[in-house]
Amino acid sequence: MLAREPRSVAEGIVSRDGKWVLYRTSSSDAGRGDILAKRIGDSTIVPLLATGTDERHPALSPDGHWLAYRSLESGAAEVYVRPFPNVGDRRWQVSVNGGSDPIWAHSGRELFYVNAANEMVAVSVTTQPTLSIRDQRVLFSVPADIRLNPTKQFYDVSPDDQRFLMIRSPSARGRAGHTSLVIVENWLDEVRTRVKTR
Repeated sequence: MLAREPRSVAEGIVSRDGKWVLYRTSSSDAGRGDILAKRIGDSTIVPLLATGTDERHPALSPDGHWLAYRSLESGAAEVYVRPFPNVGDRRWQVSVNGGSDPIWAHSGRELFYVNAANEMVAVSVTTQPTLSIRDQRVLFSVPADIRLNPTKQFYDVSPDDQRFLMIRSPSARGRAGHTSLVIVENWLDEVRTRVKTR
């Protein structure tokens, strides 16, 4: 699908309806992190946010009509929302005094992001008759051992929008610089076998 993209692809998402692929190019390549899109089955690249500044963390609303992202266009990292795919029609700034890593709630009624104080913020969103962003509230401070990643999302939201899944940094008690990944194949079969033997 992205075989003809000459730059490195750093992030990618597929719209919920399966009609679009949105992706961000590497900020180390020319263009400094552009957000582009392609319709599934079409080879045409649609530049959504292709500027001289760095845009990251594209996030589509569940209905596919709104694109949230992080940009340095003001000189500081802030979260913005634009209509999708007509991103040139309008722009709303979501974060105040810094923000990154936007993710939509599955309900589409909230947008989450991390502010400059490393706090998770929830913003109430309505989309009819037009986009309205209000009621910013801090949910919690992101723990220091959570692995913040400036290039990719480091967290996700559960389907019921009640919990967050985050990547924790390797324990300081472990061997410095070493992490282990344990893969258990056919674990359900193993559990069934162990339960039967008791």
